[in-house]
Amino acid sequence: MSRTHRSQPEKLRPRDIKRRRQWEAMQRPAREAQLLFPEPEVPQWKPMG
Repeated sequence: MSRTHRSQPEKLRPRDIKRRRQWEAMQRPAREAQLLFPEPEVPQWKPMG
């Protein structure tokens, strides 16, 4: 199929939807991401044995 001819032009492919969601997530301020996903604690490495 050629990209110029589409049977359903209004329908987005799953790949395009995923790409748009990723782009929108990048546009959000990092401050909101900090609230949703706080930084995990630094793992404390213990000596084995």
